[in-house]
Amino acid sequence: MITTALAYIAATAVYASPNSADIAKLGSELTPIGAEVAGSSSGGVPAFGGAVMHAPTGWSAGAKPVDPYSREKPLYIIDAGSADQYKDRLSPGQYALVKSLPGYSMAVFESHRSCGIPTVVAEQTKKNASLASLDGEDRLTAAVGGGYPFPLPKSGAEIIWNHKLRYNGPSVETYVVNVIPPKGSKGTDFGEVQLYLDQLYFPMASTSVTSPTEVGNVESALREQTLAPPSVAGDGVASISYIDKPTEANLYFSAQRRMRRAPNYQYDAPILNTDNLITADVAWMFNGAMDRYDFKLIGKRELLIPYNTFSLYDHTLKATDVFQGEFIKRSMVRYELHRVWEVEATVKAGKRHSMPKRVFYVDEDTWTISVQDLYDSSGKTWRTMEGYLVPEYSLGTCFLAGSTIYDVQAGRYAGQSIVAASGKPARFSNDLKASDFSADAFRRWIGR
Repeated sequence: MITTALAYIAATAVYASPNSADIAKLGSELTPIGAEVAGSSSGGVPAFGGAVMHAPTGWSAGAKPVDPYSREKPLYIIDAGSADQYKDRLSPGQYALVKSLPGYSMAVFESHRSCGIPTVVAEQTKKNASLASLDGEDRLTAAVGGGYPFPLPKSGAEIIWNHKLRYNGPSVETYVVNVIPPKGSKGTDFGEVQLYLDQLYFPMASTSVTSPTEVGNVESALREQTLAPPSVAGDGVASISYIDKPTEANLYFSAQRRMRRAPNYQYDAPILNTDNLITADVAWMFNGAMDRYDFKLIGKRELLIPYNTFSLYDHTLKATDVFQGEFIKRSMVRYELHRVWEVEATVKAGKRHSMPKRVFYVDEDTWTISVQDLYDSSGKTWRTMEGYLVPEYSLGTCFLAGSTIYDVQAGRYAGQSIVAASGKPARFSNDLKASDFSADAFRRWIGR
């Protein structure tokens, strides 16, 4: 059931900065980045265990993940027959999926608030609490790097900015898998595996940044090369997402040895080779410009979301261990009860988007969108997404290890940017810089 928002949430369109009493709660009643420290009254959500993450015995950076909760058994399993009993812990999209997709279920485990907060992130976030601001178009105008901009959010847009600037370190390289099973796929038939090399750059992760203008108002940058299947191997995309203007993108087609600018490769433009199941701005649950939506903060609630999904971070697995025709194998996904912020996005007057309404459910401990429901023009549930959070001990917090989008109406799904079965682990570094994502640099990189 949706609960009342925290007392400091305002209900007006213009928001004052948090006062000193609110800011003093960070690190006491609230975690250093703004989550409630206390557990829930129901006992389903435990108290926050601390900002420092402790790697389990046997863990080594880059090796097969060690799951400290692997011996736990599900508390209960939700399927079509029991969904009504747990409806208040499901989003409308989750509920529709469980009820409509034969064989789909959700195994629910004990909750663990396992995502840490690096000390420097806590320090920078506290600075932002009294500093960060948005303009009237929901563009970030002030913030220091290395922290979350809005630990005490007063609007839906502020929460989405926390997701967009969630801490991943300055740069990350991942080998990731997409799977787009053909319509009607069942069992072991899930189509061909798409393998990608992604390199991402996050200039606002640097603690030396005192204003977004210092990094050219760049929010993030991506360069990606397709490694499989052979028919499109060598193709790629480079994009730069800006704080104050639309995304810039370039596409490279290896068969033609040709690169072209793609100014429309954003918002609801379909991602190449995804059969229209994945659009540009659902990558990483949400990315890119926010100017087509109004974002309304609904409040907080408890929700069953994927959490501690070590299996989907295991690069050593095979695709047949992870995927099947109808959905991600149910044994791969662990669900836990956590508190989330609920934000409703509706298309602005005079704007257009193929998804006129979206509802985001944002994990309070990481500011990561963990579940998203997408609605069609008639207001019916169209699609639902889930993102896979996993502790990354070398980073000191949790990382989004991929996502899945389920088309409830069509009975199809697409797995996107999933680390499992990719063959190589994620690598976090400080290797990349803005100039690596220019058109010329991208051409040299992908043609090497």
